[in-house]
Amino acid sequence: MVAENQYGTADIQNELLELMKIFHAFCVRNEIKYSLFGGSGLGAVRHNGFIPWDDDLDICVDRKNYRKLLKRFRTCEGLSMHQNLWVKRIQKIGAAPIRGYVPTLDVFVIDNAPDAAILFRLKILLLSVLQGMLKEHRNYAQFAWYYKVFLFITHVLGRLFPVKTVRRWYNRVSQIGNDRPTRYVHSANDTFAAIRIKYKRDTFRKLVLHPFEDAQFYIPEDYVDYLTARYGDFMKLPEERNRKPQHAK
Repeated sequence: MVAENQYGTADIQNELLELMKIFHAFCVRNEIKYSLFGGSGLGAVRHNGFIPWDDDLDICVDRKNYRKLLKRFRTCEGLSMHQNLWVKRIQKIGAAPIRGYVPTLDVFVIDNAPDAAILFRLKILLLSVLQGMLKEHRNYAQFAWYYKVFLFITHVLGRLFPVKTVRRWYNRVSQIGNDRPTRYVHSANDTFAAIRIKYKRDTFRKLVLHPFEDAQFYIPEDYVDYLTARYGDFMKLPEERNRKPQHAK
């Protein structure tokens, strides 16, 4: 159980912890390899649990285990899965919103990053265009003018095609490079900035159980390289003004 803290996130984190325990047991039963990812992986290493101000959970699976997850998820009692934009999200069935937010586990997929630099840049460009086509809300104020133009053009393009079609394209583009071994991998359905981050090929193949609150969940055995690639000096805490929950109101 997560104790209350100054950020007021304990209620959401306890719901997320219960959700993650159900999901972990399901993965163990079905021999699905997953790893805590993003802020959840960082929290496991730096805090042995949640980042105190975090209010969601992230996991990742490689493409093979992702297919297995989709195929067998119907046997996961107590949890439901839906898609939001280009990300699959898992929630407890019947979960009530907490301050406007239903505690959610986001599923990120690890695909190959093509070794040829031009092919990788093309893949990132296509994914970025498709993300722009799928976005429902756009905050133009935070971007430079050229990104504003990009967002507007992709928004117009997105109105020309059904969402299911664009998601199908996104799934195909994500797998560019998966037909042969590569030196690096990346999370192709991550955020606009994070899809560009490359990780060593074997990063998510060797996994170990790691303490997380009152449970144990999987993280990469070589978590230092992974977290450094994603966060730089990952043990350094951000400034207090940046320690805010992202989802709950």
